[in-house]
Amino acid sequence: MSQCEVDVLLVFADPVLFPSVSPYGLDILGAQLSAIGLRVRTFLPMLEQDPVEAMRRVMVETRPQIVGFSFRNLDEAGFGIGPEEAEVTFIDCLVDLVGAAKNGRALLVLGGAGFSIAPTEILQITGSDMGFVGPSEMAFANFCVRVVKLGESPHEAARDIPNAAFPGHIPPSAVSAELGRPQGYSRDTIEWTKLTGGTIAVRTKTGCSRRCVYCVVPNIERQFFRSWGDIRAELAGIVECGLEDRVFVADGEFNLPSAEYAIAICRNIRRDFGEKIRWRCYLDPGSITVDLIDAMRASGCVGASLTSDSYTETGRGGMKKGASARDAVAASEALIHSGIGTTINIILGGPGETIETVTETALTARRFMEAGALIAVTIGLRVYPRTPLADMIKESCFKPFYRECERYRWLGTYCSPASPADLYDVISQILPPCGKIHYTHHMESDDRAYYRDIAHGAKLLADGNHTMAKMHFRSLTELHPTRLEARLGLLKAEVAGRRDIPSIPSD
Repeated sequence: MSQCEVDVLLVFADPVLFPSVSPYGLDILGAQLSAIGLRVRTFLPMLEQDPVEAMRRVMVETRPQIVGFSFRNLDEAGFGIGPEEAEVTFIDCLVDLVGAAKNGRALLVLGGAGFSIAPTEILQITGSDMGFVGPSEMAFANFCVRVVKLGESPHEAARDIPNAAFPGHIPPSAVSAELGRPQGYSRDTIEWTKLTGGTIAVRTKTGCSRRCVYCVVPNIERQFFRSWGDIRAELAGIVECGLEDRVFVADGEFNLPSAEYAIAICRNIRRDFGEKIRWRCYLDPGSITVDLIDAMRASGCVGASLTSDSYTETGRGGMKKGASARDAVAASEALIHSGIGTTINIILGGPGETIETVTETALTARRFMEAGALIAVTIGLRVYPRTPLADMIKESCFKPFYRECERYRWLGTYCSPASPADLYDVISQILPPCGKIHYTHHMESDDRAYYRDIAHGAKLLADGNHTMAKMHFRSLTELHPTRLEARLGLLKAEVAGRRDIPSIPSD
């Protein structure tokens, strides 16, 4: 048997290349599978210059019995303002990758947050054999043992796994599941993260205690809190990789279910790591206190994205945000004045919004931009299956503002009181696009190709092929003279290449 062959091939199929975040779930899953004696390989086709062809090549090389595809997004939830942009999803990309893996032998299994949003629909579209809804690291590992080592059929192996999904069956609900720890991080993933200024994830919990109308999390994750021992070990591994300044706490909201919970995590980081760690997170504006901000700063927090969404009672009430508009304003002010780098996320056009309410939110956000915050603006909401918003748009008062996608009719967009394009005409007068005001939009194909080129260079660096890396990055700097990633790659290749030259012995 070839040394390249594996029992399980894990594929990170998410095409969002920037900002880069490591494939957290697959890193954990790879560790689980290795610990129980299965041969496993993790593959990131989107970091290849031709992902589909690379998928075919890896299938031939590894001859896996099971292929697990994981992806975290169905689309870029900020899908832009034009009606044609609302039709763009990542589903076709997934279909192509799954198609490249079909060889009549391997069992094709889907998972991850993106799959869990619409398991029935995605199984049918991709023609995959089955999937797992919600966090499933332990469940999938047990399933693989039963199939690979015991020779059981997929249905036999999944007989007592409540979140296993099969084509044509009613989709299961997510279950509460313990998160394991990654066994390690691949060299090319580490190099890619360094080159792109990306982050590496750690989670303190799964799930979320909020029930925002547009959010899929309550349906795909149940809340589970990790032990500090597991979190500490994971952070220690990140420090060993030299990525201690690139930590992203990938909780839905770091400070939920309470500020006290988050403060305890911060104090543990400070106690065990001192000033080594530099980290970022998402924050809910309803659970921010002076003590929390002080604890975050003391433990090395350098950036936070505040999910304010709206600064009016109408907007927040329509999206079921929980905290009041006054609390959201106070939280924004406190975070900005703390010195922690602050990004404020706003969503305009939610249920019940009017021109007056979106204008008020935009004016408030502009004031915070002038005080030093970055502003991320999304106009309109994606309507995902099995969310409260998917039920709301059936009501007569909301239905006029809903637009069903033409290709995948189980997806749609909502924007009130006008179309995204019309709202943009109003809001952009208050929040004109600039260095500190970003409107969410699709990554252009040229950008995707560029980051794949950067990923190829990262692999060359990680493999120690510094001469080829230097040639590769030099050509990229000529094609993209203003892009920092290519210039950094060239510098690293040149420095590493000089270090490889043996010294000339003196007489």
